[in-house]
Amino acid sequence: MNMKKELLTFFAFATLAAAQTAGSLNGAPQTLTFQDVQNGDLITDGQQLHVALNHVEPGLPLPAVEFFFTSETRGATTAVGTDRTGMVPGFSPACATPLCTIQGVYTLTIGDTFSPFPTGWGLLSARIAGHRNDDAFVRVFLHRAPIDGVFTQPVFQEVVPPGGTVRVQIDSLAENIVSMAAQWLWVEPAGDRNINRYEQHVVGAGLSPNGGASCVPTAIGANLAWLNDTTQWLTIPNSITSACSGSRDYCFVTFLGLLMGTSGSGTSGAGADKGLVAYLNAIGYSKGTDYEFTDESVLTGGVTAPEYLLSRFSNGEVISVGVNNFPGEQGFGHALPLDNILMNADGSAQIRLMDPFTLNNPPTLGIYRWFHMAKDGTLDWNHGVPAPGYGPASGHLRVSSALTISGFHFFNFLPAAIVGNAPSAMSALSTVPQSGPIKLTQAGEHTWVGEFTPPAGSPGPWLLVSQVTLESGHTKTDYRYVLGRSNIN
Repeated sequence: MNMKKELLTFFAFATLAAAQTAGSLNGAPQTLTFQDVQNGDLITDGQQLHVALNHVEPGLPLPAVEFFFTSETRGATTAVGTDRTGMVPGFSPACATPLCTIQGVYTLTIGDTFSPFPTGWGLLSARIAGHRNDDAFVRVFLHRAPIDGVFTQPVFQEVVPPGGTVRVQIDSLAENIVSMAAQWLWVEPAGDRNINRYEQHVVGAGLSPNGGASCVPTAIGANLAWLNDTTQWLTIPNSITSACSGSRDYCFVTFLGLLMGTSGSGTSGAGADKGLVAYLNAIGYSKGTDYEFTDESVLTGGVTAPEYLLSRFSNGEVISVGVNNFPGEQGFGHALPLDNILMNADGSAQIRLMDPFTLNNPPTLGIYRWFHMAKDGTLDWNHGVPAPGYGPASGHLRVSSALTISGFHFFNFLPAAIVGNAPSAMSALSTVPQSGPIKLTQAGEHTWVGEFTPPAGSPGPWLLVSQVTLESGHTKTDYRYVLGRSNIN
């Protein structure tokens, strides 16, 4: 990165930090900002969108927030929801509130209130109840049905015998599709990634008391630092340390946390999304151009939690999982980078997480822990190896969500197998064929079919990848993981 860009990045961070501080000053007029949706995004049924107050007035009740949608096709503005609560779950192993909640964040769920509108562009807006004008708005593309190109054949972990062929079928409910494409990737298991061992009490101490609630920027920061330090993607420019008096890692996590709104109550999922996009934009990366990211349930699309994580991990994506309590149980939220995943014969998995929260005194480095994860994401938390030693006494927790970063443009779309955490720790490219197209034919309004025949010398496993593209330019990628040789424990 040249000196001019370093200075621009420094000033970008200074401006963002100043805006974050100014917006939270008590006494300033209350207003709203959208957190996890940006101009140009696609929205679908079931998706939860959030706006946040710039500050909460101490001792006063939270105001209600009203949401509106204006279709560019029909023109009329219609109310689509009201949130009178203004609280969402937070991620924090050391919660400042019994239920791990963050105040001043409001939720709109896309659903039946959008039924009057056709598929297409529109303006989504939000205003504090009593305000005459919108406090925040974004231009979005409404497509109520999911646009995923879902693999209905082959099934997850189907074994493709040597010289064999399997039928490929992809179904999508999307409208106005301009292309449906598919390819296969050889995904030799990479083993442990050895994600940077960030410890939140050390690198997140400037964001929450003793760093106890700083897990989200610490986990996401550890993943980004791993990409940077293994030379896969430049994510920590030198301007980070120039703008802060602490260590590189401390300054980096502090910047992330400021942009994510991390506090003693932790970080909301929507705040994590907003802060990540703001940070990457500040260092010159645009979402949808230089990288893709999703933050969604690990049960999205009807797949199991192990399949969801394994497919994306095999694709070289970096993943920060959200671990939460079940409804009605003791509040708990935590964020941890996924470091490895191994499937079990019964469809469950063993997952290796880098835990940024430790009980070491004094704290030093994060700890790698193995957990058993059931198909629905349930973790046997208290029997992790090594055991965490904190959290709800019941140990009844689940992996509820995953924030994934993919398609980062630096080297190849699919990195070579990771063998360590050093900048040069990349295995030599194999002579085995790495990837290839799968020819598809449309067999119905919502169905495409083809065949996958592994090339000679390719032993598997393979990741089948579909990508649907709409007239609006929006795309969606889905996966199906199949075997040539067993990698089941």
